[in-house]
Amino acid sequence: LPVMTVGWLVIGLFIWILIPGLNFPESLLISACITATDPILAQSVVSGKFAQRVPGHLRNLLSAESGCNDGMAFPFIYLSLNMIIHPGNGREIVKDWICVTILYECLFGCIFGVLIGYGGRRAIRFAEEKKIIDRESFLAFYVVLALTCAGFGSILGVDDLLVSFAAGAAFAWDGWFSKRTEESKVSTVIDLLLNLAYFIYFGAIIPWEQFNNPEIGTNIWRLIILAVVVIFLRRIPAVLAIKPFIPDIKSWREAIFVGHFGPIGVGAIFAAILARSELEANATGEETPLRHLPEKGSKHWQLISCIWPIVCFFIVTSIIVHGSSVAVITLGRHLNTITLTKSFTAHTTNGNGRNSSWMQRLPALDKTGRSFSLHRIDTMA
Repeated sequence: LPVMTVGWLVIGLFIWILIPGLNFPESLLISACITATDPILAQSVVSGKFAQRVPGHLRNLLSAESGCNDGMAFPFIYLSLNMIIHPGNGREIVKDWICVTILYECLFGCIFGVLIGYGGRRAIRFAEEKKIIDRESFLAFYVVLALTCAGFGSILGVDDLLVSFAAGAAFAWDGWFSKRTEESKVSTVIDLLLNLAYFIYFGAIIPWEQFNNPEIGTNIWRLIILAVVVIFLRRIPAVLAIKPFIPDIKSWREAIFVGHFGPIGVGAIFAAILARSELEANATGEETPLRHLPEKGSKHWQLISCIWPIVCFFIVTSIIVHGSSVAVITLGRHLNTITLTKSFTAHTTNGNGRNSSWMQRLPALDKTGRSFSLHRIDTMA
């Protein structure tokens, strides 16, 4: 919450400064769409070969954060929407935001998700103990739980992202199901399929032609400046500020990495589509396709026109920057290891290619009295 709040206000301020024609509440709405970190892009540091370079406590921290704050973006989105739809009417804004968004959609959604997850855990354990469920159905329970959360969340009108996260946390609380399905890698396969489907879908709907449209304020130079601001100021300052209060962040380097690795993805797409549909419902009562711009001069026309291309530009930037971050860090460590090894080799041989005199005395003793070999020195380097 502190990191999301700081990023929401800071990015909203810069959008207000750089995009002409938008007021501050409208800028905050665009900023609210990108406050959440994306669980799909976060998979690059949670699982896979690159993830092994990231400490386990940081992987757990980023995984939990990305899973939770997708749903926590709802209060920021609806507070901004209420300020736009009910300008100057503080009573209506506070009433709708607290009673509907916070208490019903978020708080009740979490409680409802916990009930689904706990009930699912008890049911699957009972079925497995009584041997009344086959292996295929047992492994597919992930999908059943996800569809149940999405379905009931939509029917009740609550925050279905928070419902899903709360259900998953309650379902996996004791780790029993994860241990029973560990060898099957079913969750990894599901993640891979969803990741590929998401990137194909997003690549097909990117509004390239609107990335340089001065009429709605999305000049390309403005978007590039905003993208740089998002990368460096959206999370890093806030994470550095609260680093002493987060036990899992052990050093300032880890704080910078956690602050940097806040990818923007599927949650931002969902938030942008949701915000645009709410604005269109308030302005005209009907929704228009994402590639179509509303009639110029209509209510909220500029905000409806620019929210989708701005958010998409941020997502493209995040995919490029955050998607390659771990690979770049891994390459840097690999090159550093090669350099150290070559430097060590150069210093342990003389000009004739023979070992220097102190090397001839190996194995030597370290400070603890234990002997160590050249292999150990090379490994340390």
